[in-house]
Amino acid sequence: MTIQINSMDIFGQKNKVSHQLIQSIPLAFAKFEIEFNEQGDPYNLIINEVNELFEKIAGHSRNDLIGKKLSDIFPEFNEKMSERFKTYKSYIKNRKRYQSEIFLESINKWYDVFINVPEEDSLTILLSESTNRKNIEEEHRLNEKKFKSLYENSTIGLYRTSSTGEILLANKSLINLLGYESFEELSKRNLEKEGFDPANPRSEFKKLLEKKGEIIGYESSWITKDGNTIFIRESARTVNDKDGKNLFYEGTVENITEKKIAEIQIAALNSLFLEVGIDPAQNIQIYVKKTCEIINGTCALYNRIDYENNLLVTLSEYNAPAEILVNGDPEGHICYETTIKGKNKPVAIENLLESEYFHPDPKLKESGLKSYLGVPVIVDDETIGSLCVFSEKSKQYTQTELKIINTLAKGLSLEQKRSDVEQNLIKAIGEAKKANMVKSQFLANMSHEIRTPLNGIMGFSEMLLTQESDPKKARMLQMIEDSGNQLLQIINDIFDYSRIESGKIKLHEDNFKLRELINETVSFFDQAYKSKELQVIVNLDGITENNLFGDYFKFRQILINVIDNAIKFTDEGSIIVIAESKLTDSKVQVNLIVEDTGIGINSDQIETIFDEFKQLEYYLTKQIKGTGLGLTISKKLLDLLSGTINVESEPGKGSRFIINLPFKTKTKTDQKNKEVISKPMELREEKNKTVKILLAEDNEANQFLIKAITKSKDWDITVVDDGDQAVEQFKKDKFDLVLMDVQMPVMNGYEATKLIREFEVEKGTHTPIIALTAYAMKSDRDLCLEAGMDDYISKPFKRQQFLDKIAEVIDKD
Repeated sequence: MTIQINSMDIFGQKNKVSHQLIQSIPLAFAKFEIEFNEQGDPYNLIINEVNELFEKIAGHSRNDLIGKKLSDIFPEFNEKMSERFKTYKSYIKNRKRYQSEIFLESINKWYDVFINVPEEDSLTILLSESTNRKNIEEEHRLNEKKFKSLYENSTIGLYRTSSTGEILLANKSLINLLGYESFEELSKRNLEKEGFDPANPRSEFKKLLEKKGEIIGYESSWITKDGNTIFIRESARTVNDKDGKNLFYEGTVENITEKKIAEIQIAALNSLFLEVGIDPAQNIQIYVKKTCEIINGTCALYNRIDYENNLLVTLSEYNAPAEILVNGDPEGHICYETTIKGKNKPVAIENLLESEYFHPDPKLKESGLKSYLGVPVIVDDETIGSLCVFSEKSKQYTQTELKIINTLAKGLSLEQKRSDVEQNLIKAIGEAKKANMVKSQFLANMSHEIRTPLNGIMGFSEMLLTQESDPKKARMLQMIEDSGNQLLQIINDIFDYSRIESGKIKLHEDNFKLRELINETVSFFDQAYKSKELQVIVNLDGITENNLFGDYFKFRQILINVIDNAIKFTDEGSIIVIAESKLTDSKVQVNLIVEDTGIGINSDQIETIFDEFKQLEYYLTKQIKGTGLGLTISKKLLDLLSGTINVESEPGKGSRFIINLPFKTKTKTDQKNKEVISKPMELREEKNKTVKILLAEDNEANQFLIKAITKSKDWDITVVDDGDQAVEQFKKDKFDLVLMDVQMPVMNGYEATKLIREFEVEKGTHTPIIALTAYAMKSDRDLCLEAGMDDYISKPFKRQQFLDKIAEVIDKD
């Protein structure tokens, strides 16, 4: 550095410098004598002259400084003097000027040092403070170091490219992100031409960048060195010169592939729940398929463990090779060993070849699969199996994928539990139906077995009663017949109840007249009224719609049960029956009241009177006859007919049963008007000819009864003991009528009838067949007709009823 002072070069003067001139120098000045050692090398400096600025820096006056060694004033020089002399020895020897810098620790300042060697044994220096500059330089150096560190160690990719795509600068993150080994390798690639996914052309990004000058958070996809697609978020800006010409682009690149794939996977997971339906088995298959698709696997499995039989079974699979499907010993199988066996969280294996589970599972070796992700399927805190996905490539599964498969497994667990519940429910329903059918069949068979001998008891008592003139014996016979009727009512209740419980009862609708039906039903109990000396009052004035259409058979049964109940619990007073009908909205609403003056019902017992087998506490006194099913059957029949029944009662004053029931109006087409009317059955006069009858009946008493009933008729009756004999006898002879018992040994009546009808088809004939059955429901009549029978007579039957039915069928034929 050269300092001009009054046009004189201070460093060039050889004469003594005046004190005034030295003081005018604007920098700290000092002149030194050089001390040399024995070898002739400089090793210290003695102060000869200083100016005031130097005095201030040294902190001493001129007098104190003259003659002192520089290292005594500034110890910093003592440590570095030898080194500095060595460095600048040639400059000193050749009397050259040179420049240096020094940090004076004692005053904590930096100085630039300008040195001149005017003579062989002396030198002068000028000191210029450079502390601010050095601080700025140091700060700049530290910032540069920090920037370089941030640049190199940043997890975000940093780049600088030319406007045409040449890579000018890239940090390690970007190099690694794109799959390159070094910047030199990456710089050979042009990002504009070969860096981007065709689905996201770079041209759109450049247009936007040129227009705005800066882009923040632009999402697109790039192609790595090995051809894979990655999703990135990029921020960039243009850098221009002072004339606005583009110099380069620089920006940041963040890898959002995992996040983007996670978003796609979560969206697919959300859409899954729109596909799930009501069938758990189908839903399980959907879960397995979606596990494979969402996690981008090769195949997926749902394996379930059968602990009782120690079996592992593949219940559902998607795209799985046959080698990994399992139905056998779970030991060694990867799903059992990793996921089911004592595990409760997802298990991810990036490389199966390096895992401990690869060799114990020989089927896994054959499959060629490389990675595994499995999660337990847990139902009611018990691990019942595993949901797993395999891939043909080694794969590092993300936390999102672990959460997704865990969610899928929970959904599958719910479906499995629902499936188990449904299967158990179906099994339970099946067992219940089977048990109910067994019970119903048992009751029906018991009813049949009781009705058959009862038919003989009641039939013979009726015949003897008509022939007995002795009043005492006639009374005994009447008591036998009454007891039979009472037993028949009990059997009917049990049989009706079993039919309703088994769900076999159906509606059979037809036209009927309401007034006539009620009058006939009330008249049915004439003998019961007289025996208890009860007054009967019937009020039908409120009936405005008399011609109705519906199941009058069940309506009559309801009315019979309610009136019979009133008579049972009434020892004196009256039975009142009130009915009204009204047309509303194309339906006829029938309201019926049956009121008695009986013992009444306690308020805490009213709610139970429609329950099965309830006779309140009176069953203990044996005062009330019956099964306790009458009101229960009535309630169930009313439910079937969409009707209601309610009761009002007060102990000691009687009860009132209120029935509400809807019916349709009488149909216009009434070709077979089965109106219910009360009229006596009359014996019809048969044609003057011998009627040949084939009787198939296995009960000896009933055989004898039927022969006795028909003794007065000119009928020729052939008796056989089972259905097989009936078919053989029919083929041998010609009959005008067949009386066919339904339940017989060897072959029942239905089977025998079908064979007879098949035989008649070949002959082109038709013989009337009347069923004799102890099954008395209307549906049983339908079964008889379906088998090919013309009509049926239920046991026990009255003599006149039996004769009239035969006459009716013969006349019709």
